[in-house]
Amino acid sequence: MFFLLGALSLLIFTFFFIPKGYPLHEILHLPIYWWKVSRIPIYGLAPERVQYGSHSKQYYWVFPPQAGKGKSHKIFIYFHGGAWRFGRPEMFKLVAFTLVKLGYTVVLPSCRRTPKYNYTSIREDLTQILLSIDHRFFQADTTYILGGMSSGGNLAAHLFYNKAILQQHGFDRNRLRALLLLGAPLDLRQMPQNKLVCSFASTMGSAVFKEANVQNHLDQVEDRKVLIIHGQSDGLVPFKSAHSFISTLRERQESKIQIHAPIDATHLDVAAWACGENEFKSIILSWLQAI
Repeated sequence: MFFLLGALSLLIFTFFFIPKGYPLHEILHLPIYWWKVSRIPIYGLAPERVQYGSHSKQYYWVFPPQAGKGKSHKIFIYFHGGAWRFGRPEMFKLVAFTLVKLGYTVVLPSCRRTPKYNYTSIREDLTQILLSIDHRFFQADTTYILGGMSSGGNLAAHLFYNKAILQQHGFDRNRLRALLLLGAPLDLRQMPQNKLVCSFASTMGSAVFKEANVQNHLDQVEDRKVLIIHGQSDGLVPFKSAHSFISTLRERQESKIQIHAPIDATHLDVAAWACGENEFKSIILSWLQAI
């Protein structure tokens, strides 16, 4: 009994006194995040599940735009987070619910996972996802917005910036109109080289790591809209990973970049952007309206 009381007291003390910016702070606050997500009513969605490969994780959900607000030629592809290993697109229906109300066709993809598969296989999935969606929805004026949270932002950035792979498949990268990056690990050199990162990108200095670091795919000239939101108190993806990427991006692109990096915001604060009314949601919706 005393042991349980002691453990409970330690947990409560840790919850309230571990400062922002530490992984344990994010982990302890994860139940609150999911509680907030579960409280938001979601209705009127009629998604369709599409398999784009033979593996059980190679699928995506398509959410049609809200009736009367259809923009079938404007497609938002949103990748969920989870360190390239955890999570499922089904857990992020709230994001789809928020975006379909704006008139977008929303796609929530799933890819193969680490540690069994690394960047090379996951990069193949990204290409298959885009080509499958484009084959399904192609019109002369079909354009895409890419986005994602955490590792999902990393995947969205790979799809957005890897010009060589898009050219191999004859895809006009100008149809990828804009990119939304939320708490994303962008310069992997600035990330802790732990098992989660290494199972995705291999070891620093390897050929796989070079390809897996999206910063290495930035063009000398870039002029597409980008919104990056990253809290400086992020305890899971250090802000320096985004800061390094932003510095390089600004060398390539002088305009159409919007950065929001509040000092006190954590990883989960940014992840909860679709929950109710908050500063991040306002910024994202205003940015979308200008596209």
